[in-house]
Amino acid sequence: MARSNIRAGNTWERDCVNKLKSRSIYPHVVTSRYANRARDHKDKIDLVNSDEHLRGMMTDSIQTKTTVDNLNYAQILESMTSFPGTRKVIWHRKTKKAGKLFKEVGQFAIMSIDDHIELLAHWRAAQVLQKVLPHLPEETQEEVKKELSTLGLPY
Repeated sequence: MARSNIRAGNTWERDCVNKLKSRSIYPHVVTSRYANRARDHKDKIDLVNSDEHLRGMMTDSIQTKTTVDNLNYAQILESMTSFPGTRKVIWHRKTKKAGKLFKEVGQFAIMSIDDHIELLAHWRAAQVLQKVLPHLPEETQEEVKKELSTLGLPY
């Protein structure tokens, strides 16, 4: 693999780490190259919690890809190790060649439909929580609003 391709892939991994940290979704996320080579090579997982032995695994097993070509999503998801209570997800930065440079076409998350339905159920639960929020004690309301705000969710 050409050095520029490796650099593009590493940059995309770091961008993904920053996306997850900036919204406090996974505040301890790091690249598996940095924290856990076995998860990187054997499990085909690119993003992990630092100190997994203390913090546990993230609920999303994320593999990052940045490519011009289309990916075989089924093959990639199949190659990733399954862990109980986790979802396999591919974060794909699709690019196209524009002269000597590469231009981003889009960023995509790919997962199984069952995993997506599970996420939709969690989203629906958050909507229900927002509906009952005014009926909770004021101190609890403030805690919940703060947490929702940290995640970038309206309340």
